[in-house]
Amino acid sequence: MVPLADQGVRISRQHDFQDPLVWALNVSTKLAVLSGDRSEQARQYGVEAVEIAEKSGSAFQMVFALRALAVGQLLSDAWEDALGAIEQALEIARVSRVGLDREIDLVILHSEAKLAGNDGSGARSIAEQAISQAVERGARHHEALAELALARALRAEGSVEAAREALARVTTGISETGGRATEPAVVEEAARLDQLEGNEPALALVRARDLYSSIGARGHADRVARELAELS
Repeated sequence: MVPLADQGVRISRQHDFQDPLVWALNVSTKLAVLSGDRSEQARQYGVEAVEIAEKSGSAFQMVFALRALAVGQLLSDAWEDALGAIEQALEIARVSRVGLDREIDLVILHSEAKLAGNDGSGARSIAEQAISQAVERGARHHEALAELALARALRAEGSVEAAREALARVTTGISETGGRATEPAVVEEAARLDQLEGNEPALALVRARDLYSSIGARGHADRVARELAELS
């Protein structure tokens, strides 16, 4: 985990700041995704966030807590549990009209959970919904993230050309928003498409590894490095 995120969790616990603690736990799980940290800590953070939200009765807290829990579950390969948490979070947000600023983020996560369960068609459909919502709201960064989810779903369906077109749109979004933390994932996804077409992915994977390292995503960098070692 990133030290500053851990510090936020620690200070919030120390002073019994419930809203900031749920927020810090949620941020920590998001950073686990970005860094490639698949340790049990993310899931534990999600469980803790939900326990806090249940005690407070706050719908706002629960939306963020369930998102944190879903992320931790996905990182633990518990995609069915993650689907339930995401769907519950979306329902609470839409009915109570709180936490809707994270609705697109949750829909993207919903697509990722569907894909983790090998439902490429469902993942694609939900990613397309996320893109439409992002375009409607002018959420350019989330639009790029939703396009990345779409690219992954299209690859799972074997639609290589359409997946490459989605990646091109992600690259444009990164350029326009400065969302450089997404760039390594785009390069890695391009390597996966090369692989699917029977082409050598090593050069793209080397670049992805280096980009992950440059943003401090050690878990992802180490994962790709292990794959490169197996390819050599």
